[in-house]
Amino acid sequence: MGNRLAQVTRRFEQMALTSVEHRLAGYILESTKTDPAIKTTHEQIATDIGSVREVVSRRLKALAVAGFVKLERGKITVVDRAGLKAVTNSQ
Repeated sequence: MGNRLAQVTRRFEQMALTSVEHRLAGYILESTKTDPAIKTTHEQIATDIGSVREVVSRRLKALAVAGFVKLERGKITVVDRAGLKAVTNSQ
């Protein structure tokens, strides 16, 4: 029970204190530690980071325009890992 409460508290702090772009970049970096591409949906990412699909889609598009990721149907490939790390460190 204590572990679950700690998880909920950590998730709440994360949602309240960090931007969606920061959480998204961190999620992508964490998910691509062993493979530069992840196969997932925008909806699943939104659920995992505590956001909504529309916001995740817009932020992913911004990361793609910046040249950090490449978006394909059902797949996200990291192009510039250092750029994504800079996004997570920008706060």
